[in-house]
Amino acid sequence: MGRRSQRPRVCVALSFGGLLGASLSIATPLHAAPPTSRPTSLPASRPDSSPTTRAASGKPASPTPRYGSVIRGQRVRRRAPADDPSSFSTRVEVDPQSPAELPALLAEVPGLKLRDQGGGQRQALLLRGAESHRVAVFLDGVRLNAPGGGGVDLALFDAAQLAAVEVRRSASSMRYGAAALGGAVILETPRLRRRRRTRLSLGYGSFDSLVGRAAHGGSWGRLRYWASGSYRQSDGDFAFVDSWNREAVRINNDSRRGELLLKADMDVGDWRLALLESLLLAERGMPGPLAGRDDTRQGDLRQVLALTARRVDPWVEGALLRLGLSHRLQRLRFDAAAAAQRSRNSIHSVEARANLLLPMAGWGRVDLGAELRGELFVDDLGASGEEPVGDHQRLLGDVFVSAQFQLWPERLRVVAGLRLASASDYGAQLLPKLGLLVSLWKSDAGYVEIVANAGRSVRYPAFSELYARFEGIRGDPSLEPEDALAADGGLRLGLSWLRLEGAYFRRLLVNAIRFAAIDSQTMMAAQNFGFVHVQG
Repeated sequence: MGRRSQRPRVCVALSFGGLLGASLSIATPLHAAPPTSRPTSLPASRPDSSPTTRAASGKPASPTPRYGSVIRGQRVRRRAPADDPSSFSTRVEVDPQSPAELPALLAEVPGLKLRDQGGGQRQALLLRGAESHRVAVFLDGVRLNAPGGGGVDLALFDAAQLAAVEVRRSASSMRYGAAALGGAVILETPRLRRRRRTRLSLGYGSFDSLVGRAAHGGSWGRLRYWASGSYRQSDGDFAFVDSWNREAVRINNDSRRGELLLKADMDVGDWRLALLESLLLAERGMPGPLAGRDDTRQGDLRQVLALTARRVDPWVEGALLRLGLSHRLQRLRFDAAAAAQRSRNSIHSVEARANLLLPMAGWGRVDLGAELRGELFVDDLGASGEEPVGDHQRLLGDVFVSAQFQLWPERLRVVAGLRLASASDYGAQLLPKLGLLVSLWKSDAGYVEIVANAGRSVRYPAFSELYARFEGIRGDPSLEPEDALAADGGLRLGLSWLRLEGAYFRRLLVNAIRFAAIDSQTMMAAQNFGFVHVQG
């Protein structure tokens, strides 16, 4: 059969009414992927997908169903195989032709809220009542939570650099380690493909807002690659009416954000080797509560470098072995008029991890994993005239095992896991989790399921909570880790034209850490509180 030619697609869009925008999109699929002569090439599945098992006849068996929802625009459909079938999760897929901002994309996710300060300012997560520093965030498997304190700022991510965002509401520390008290958010970059692709877009709008994006991917011999970059800026000087009914203009609300993403992989023998490089530079004003002059500025740098190796069928047919090594650098500069409020720090995090998936024909699968991570916090500028936060380090080592059992084929599935987590300054913790999935009805027309989960999670105190010495703020080196017990349960209904999900969750948080006033001079100090109940 002849090869069908495909012409590049060009799309230009203009809109008026206070905003002016233009976008150009070009797709250039020039060549079909050449056939491979290597029978051991790796599948193009997601890293957490189950490898296909084979039945006694030698033909591929049906894949294990993944339970959750996918949001692409307004369409919801079933998902591919998952590593945690009893979990409540939602996957939001990004439209590469017209990517929206993350707050708009995540608006469809149940139980998740974004505290968006607008104009390129901070966007903080709130997942099932848990603040952003109690939610684990990953970029292609690399942990982004900073040991210095505070949650991950989603305003620093351009949705055009992502392919999907997965929100695990039932996640716990058993699978995602410390800080996953409220769940986990997994950011996924675009997949590598052999087909050549090019994307260009440019937009301009109110308040001198400018967005420019460029991306190109394809293959060169055995190497597949993807490179993309984006630049976003806005003055953010909008008009508003203040509390005294006076007209004012928001000042020092500007933002400049630039991102670069590089990905590549290739087959070497029985292994697939992959490289990820992500770089962010941001400069933002920090507007005050009033319309007066405010020169407070914040600068951010985030760099992620990751090397991964994957091998299918290492010892057992259908098994999958993943090895990873990553380095994350994060720098923060906070310049304020008052010297005592200035801060500059750097964070280095190096992590090595290994994961082995073993399918057990007829009854489930087993996941084994080990992680070793070192974190270094460097205080480049301490509070004026006072003891700085100082330089601190932490070494963390975890091992975990998770297993899925089909106690009643097609009817009852149990997911059980245990993690041994240790930190150099807090010792070891055992973090179990148990999940249950009961299928009440399942056919080609749909399904009805009951699911439930229960597990324990921990969060180690951040260095800022332990050692902060700023004007009016004090840390406490004697803080204990936050400890949480969480459970959820509910019903899932899926039909060809309808998907319905209802759930109830409850979380008991012990030793919750908060900054609270300790004297009449408004001195704030980090403290452990007894317990906090959250339900919904």
